[in-house]
Amino acid sequence: REAIKQLVAEGLAVPAEGARGAQVAALTPDFAAELIEVRAVLEGLNARLAARRRDAGMVGRIRALLARGAAIPADGPAEALAALNAAFHELLADAGANRALQELMRPLRERTELVFRRNSAERAGPDWQEHAMILTAVAEGEEELAALLAARHVHRAARG
Repeated sequence: REAIKQLVAEGLAVPAEGARGAQVAALTPDFAAELIEVRAVLEGLNARLAARRRDAGMVGRIRALLARGAAIPADGPAEALAALNAAFHELLADAGANRALQELMRPLRERTELVFRRNSAERAGPDWQEHAMILTAVAEGEEELAALLAARHVHRAARG
């Protein structure tokens, strides 16, 4: 029961009509577009904060993750690519070191993942290139560039 309440609170489920329980929340194209707009802004803020903090250890961890992602062929296992992509965004959030932002982003990432998954095969190569560009800006402390690249990445990934 508590798990269902949590899913409803995060917008991932809606209470079932006339019955106990819940059902998966519909994601209309218009609402998906709105979620992408919000995610782009917040990912940009996160990248800006990561660039401001420039934690060398965290940059090294993200760089190692990028190497693993780039080594998987574009037609490789979709689940492996999706997991590494999610890990990149989580590590970047860790590098941003803003707990409030991290708490806002987790459910938003989960909701928008449905939008991105449909484009995952054709986006595998460009995603890793864009991730590398974001990380370079973060490592160099280029806050504005990191924010711009992260927001652009979200929009491009959503378009496919």
